[in-house]
Amino acid sequence: MNIYGYVGHTTDRMDHNNQYYGILSFATNNSIGNVQFVVESDLDKDVGKYRILADLLLRITSGDMIIVSNLRIFSNNMIGVVDILNVLVHKGVKIYSVEGDELGWNVEPRVVAFVKSVADDIVANAAENRLKESTNRKRPEGSVVHGRPVGSIGVSRLDGHEEEIVKLLSDGVAKAEIARQMDVSRPALHDFIVSRKLLQIVNK
Repeated sequence: MNIYGYVGHTTDRMDHNNQYYGILSFATNNSIGNVQFVVESDLDKDVGKYRILADLLLRITSGDMIIVSNLRIFSNNMIGVVDILNVLVHKGVKIYSVEGDELGWNVEPRVVAFVKSVADDIVANAAENRLKESTNRKRPEGSVVHGRPVGSIGVSRLDGHEEEIVKLLSDGVAKAEIARQMDVSRPALHDFIVSRKLLQIVNK
């Protein structure tokens, strides 16, 4: 069994130290055992911001533990947090959060899967509503529309990888990790999933 302490992305040295010593103190006070610290060090590129976490998610296995200062450190948005929790729960990893003194945070995989499904639907619906709004906006009479028609599906470098992406999503792999594997940005992956309605296939 491995015990990992994940120190998330930050540009604030004090916050970095608070995460580190908070995790160390939490582990000591609860007699958890020796902690292997995993520190996110890539501060420059958005795409690689959580590269260290992505690598950890690949090697962490059932029975392992992960300690974080708080669950929000997994991502800068709610969808990202749910994606990471989905992977960890399905792998059988026990999650510890220092904030709130949450020891051994456990939840059934089906609950996280449900939350993930709801969160993905919210994002997909928001994207579709924005598309409808842009389509319904009145253009000045006689104006010329340039580019491809609104609502049409453009060419993507992910074309041809639909089945692979659906399988990864079905296996609970985080979108950040899928984007890394496909060598695209997370927004590009998200737009592709929404435009190709891949979530509808996953949730069937």
